[in-house]
Amino acid sequence: NKSGHYPWDELWFDRTDNSPSVYNGKFGAASYDWSAATNDNTKRNFNLAIGFNTTDVVNCNSFELTLPIVLKQFSVAKNNENIYINWITASEINNDFFTIEHSLDGVNFTEIKRINGAGNCNREISYSFIDKNAKEGINYYRLKQTDFDGKYTYSKVQAVYFDEIYINVEIYPNPVIGKVLNIKTNNTENTSINIYNCIGEKMGIKITNKNNIHIIDVSNLPKGIYFVETRVVGFSEYKKILIQ
Repeated sequence: NKSGHYPWDELWFDRTDNSPSVYNGKFGAASYDWSAATNDNTKRNFNLAIGFNTTDVVNCNSFELTLPIVLKQFSVAKNNENIYINWITASEINNDFFTIEHSLDGVNFTEIKRINGAGNCNREISYSFIDKNAKEGINYYRLKQTDFDGKYTYSKVQAVYFDEIYINVEIYPNPVIGKVLNIKTNNTENTSINIYNCIGEKMGIKITNKNNIHIIDVSNLPKGIYFVETRVVGFSEYKKILIQ
């Protein structure tokens, strides 16, 4: 109010009309009351401010709205049989904890993990969690941040497609000193193996299986560097070996 200080317990506006006068709490009505303001249809530039239930003078120019956290990054990615969830905060104020929520339809979410926040911190902090119970298909994730007073906010929803097919390959010994190279995979029945030289030529090899291990005779291969292709149900992984 221009002439005095009155309590406002709701959102209010100020108006400037290119004159020295600034009518706080008015929509542009010359009579300074709300009912008249609703009838003012002229174009004005309005600045949204926060009203305070106080008789003290409030300097809105110095008023800042502080957020509980500044979320710099929130990412979700598949890695073999797990989903890796990572997020970074640039700063935190009164941050009690984070809740990771999961959904299969993007609508109904359930809590899968709760991680303590830093409280008050003005430096960058990284957080991470591994979901080992993802379901086949699209998995949705969101991050819930809760203050010490119980107030909370949500991040944007992240989605990742998960399938149960993944490759886990062990190759030994490497370097190969003898005549045998061993390859162990997580899916022996649906695995095919090829070996290529440095110029991409496919080598002729003999493979036998014993106790879920692929045993490859490399006695006919000259010494040097080779690349082993392990293909499991359409997914391939390449590893470099050295035959001495």
